[in-house]
Amino acid sequence: MPQLQSFMVKAGHTEIGTVHFFAWDDSMAVATGRFRPSESYRAQDHATQIGDDLLTRTKPLHVVWNDGRNLECDAIGLIDYSDEVGDEGRELIAFGVVDISFRNGS
Repeated sequence: MPQLQSFMVKAGHTEIGTVHFFAWDDSMAVATGRFRPSESYRAQDHATQIGDDLLTRTKPLHVVWNDGRNLECDAIGLIDYSDEVGDEGRELIAFGVVDISFRNGS
């Protein structure tokens, strides 16, 4: 997995922030990272609510490599507890990561 590499996060075609992945579960193909919002981010529009169907959202979230490719994965969830705990309360989870470049750390 890339070390401290920044990925862009988009909702539809709009950049809403960046993510730095810090945890990887190879057996579940799940990556977790700290989300840093941009000015376009709106928690009420972009954060995941319990029970959300991540695959049918009108503006699904995408994690994007520096060269513009989408990170290949099944779904992206964004949890935002920043009102309760501050900036460290925003976390992005990529489920079902199948991107070979990511898994190989390149």
